[in-house]
Amino acid sequence: MAKPLPSDYVEVARWMLGQTPVRTAIAIAGLTLVLFLAALFVAIAFVAMTTDMRELDTSFPMMVVGLVLILAIHELTHALAFRAFGVRPRFRIRRRAKIGTVFYVSAPGSYLRRDEYLAVGLAPLVLLTLILLSAAVLIAVGSAFTATLLAAVALNVAAAVDDMFIAYEVLSYPGETYFEDTGYGFIAYARAGT
Repeated sequence: MAKPLPSDYVEVARWMLGQTPVRTAIAIAGLTLVLFLAALFVAIAFVAMTTDMRELDTSFPMMVVGLVLILAIHELTHALAFRAFGVRPRFRIRRRAKIGTVFYVSAPGSYLRRDEYLAVGLAPLVLLTLILLSAAVLIAVGSAFTATLLAAVALNVAAAVDDMFIAYEVLSYPGETYFEDTGYGFIAYARAGT
């Protein structure tokens, strides 16, 4: 199921994350690291303040499995948000020269208004982070599973850096703009003659 573009709308811009200047790419990489570490610190502090946790047990195999799973769950959250707006998501894997293999969700051929597109893009950052933090507090305080959940929070936030950067770009368009997700950027459409 695809959401159609109104007939009086035309393409006004194409934006791809991979076409950002080197300076911006370096800033994104730095922000990713900073947000990962900050999110990890905040998540640990949050659990420590809301529970009686005194130490954090870690299990390397559980951490690796959890971190791989969170990347898939992050993309699944985007897919569920697309579905909530009546769009059929497509899961893809692409080899990117600079960053390796990337698993992502897109919705080519479907058009979302700006605020809907923002909700889809930021869903993992907001919803998944809240779910993971809640689980860390409620489920297994102090266990290796808690450590995995806290690392997953940090990785989810770091994985959302691209989403935040895209959201920042999307916010520069008026609310009546439609967006088509390309998987690593977007195509923007506005009413003809505006």
